[in-house]
Amino acid sequence: MINIAASPFLFAKVDDSTVTMCIVGAVVLVVVVGVAAFFGNRIAKKMRFESHGSLFSNLCKAHNLPRKERNLLKHIGQEIKVPQLSLLIADPQWLDRAIITKSLAPKLKSMKKLRARFFNLPEKAKSK
Repeated sequence: MINIAASPFLFAKVDDSTVTMCIVGAVVLVVVVGVAAFFGNRIAKKMRFESHGSLFSNLCKAHNLPRKERNLLKHIGQEIKVPQLSLLIADPQWLDRAIITKSLAPKLKSMKKLRARFFNLPEKAKSK
C-alpha cells in the first residue's frame, strides 16, 4: 500500500511562471489545432464539391447511371482523351467522337444508347 500523504511530489513547489507557461502552451495548442481543423475542413469540402470528379459523379447520380455505364463512360473518356469526364454527359460531340473511334467499336451499341438517353437525340444511323 502506498502512503499518498508521504509522497514527495504531492507538495512540490511549482513556480507561477511554470503554471503560466503550461496554460499558455495549452491555449496555443488548442488554437493551432482549431485553425488546422477549420482550414482542413474548408479545403476538403472544396475538393469534394468543386472538382471535375464530383461533377461527373453528380451527373451520373442525376441520370441514375448504373456502375456498368459509369465505367463505360470512364473507359470512353480514357480512349478519346476527354479533358473532363462530365463533358461526355454534357456535350454530344464527345460521344459522337467516341462512336466513330475504331477501338471502341465493340461498345458501339451501348454508346448510342447513352447518347440517346443523355441528349434525347435519335441514334445516328451510321458510324464512320
